[in-house]
Amino acid sequence: MKVSIRQTIAIAATTLVSACGGGGGGSDSSSSTVTVPSTPVGITTTNAPQVAGAATGTVDAVAGAGALGGSALGVSISDGGVPRPSLSSLVVAQVAAIAGNAQQLASPATGAVTSATVNCSSGGSMGVSFNDADSSTTLTAGDTLAITFNGCAEQGETLAGSLGVTVQALTGIPGSTAWSTTLGITFNNTTATGGGLASSFTGSPTLTYSVAGTTETTDLSGASSLSGTHAGNSFVLSNFTIHLTQNTATNAYTLSIGGTFASSLLTGSVTMATPTPFAGNGSGHPSSGVLKLTGAGGSSVTLTALDSTNVTLGVDSNGDGVIDTTQSRTWATLN
Repeated sequence: MKVSIRQTIAIAATTLVSACGGGGGGSDSSSSTVTVPSTPVGITTTNAPQVAGAATGTVDAVAGAGALGGSALGVSISDGGVPRPSLSSLVVAQVAAIAGNAQQLASPATGAVTSATVNCSSGGSMGVSFNDADSSTTLTAGDTLAITFNGCAEQGETLAGSLGVTVQALTGIPGSTAWSTTLGITFNNTTATGGGLASSFTGSPTLTYSVAGTTETTDLSGASSLSGTHAGNSFVLSNFTIHLTQNTATNAYTLSIGGTFASSLLTGSVTMATPTPFAGNGSGHPSSGVLKLTGAGGSSVTLTALDSTNVTLGVDSNGDGVIDTTQSRTWATLN
């Protein structure tokens, strides 16, 4: 069974209700700044599959389709069928859970912080501190949430590090079929490990999430960088935007990305753009869509999804705008 971080955090948040009178929120984790080469990398017929695989895998770890219990880009699924962590799903699930229990968690003193320590079902713990800034006993703009994961193990995943969330805007009732929120997030070496795979994140992006009936929309963006490690390699996303829509009735999704991606695996950077958004269903690979990655001297690789199994890689190694070679690949073998 594949378990998303959304499910894991929801379980822990439910446990939080019975522990809301508990002690402090645990110790903070120190920050971890990732540095990788940022010079644009030259794209060739040899490294094009590696460039495409590294970029798509990292983006999916950040904003995978966790609400559907899977991942938007199938390359983020391990050979063992274990989904890699979805950063956005983690945050949205926790905020929705806290919103549902705000009255029990809130302190009667305006601006006071209520803290609780929760024992995770398979070992470790998580500390949660909730600041009901206006003492409304509901989640509103200005409220803050701090979470520290101390080896928190749930359903085969172990969480470490910490994160902070500031509610910038919120309308509707979280968890309902019509609500939206804008969140300022601070990731402090937030790490998830499962099935022998690990991803970690450090940075302060903005996340906008909305639900309208069966349509969920997630936008994650950052003018500053979001850095971390993924599948053993360091990465930095800068000036990035990730737009994900999901239909919870049909499991259909679309995904658009843009920005600069730098990776230790590539020893350099590429710019990302989706002239045609990816589209797919459930936890499967995209069945359509185009991603263009551009490197040094205008060299590029254009990934085109033919169906949920096959892709082509069009390589322009000299930057003249003409595809020099086209490679046929499968999603599963992109690396």
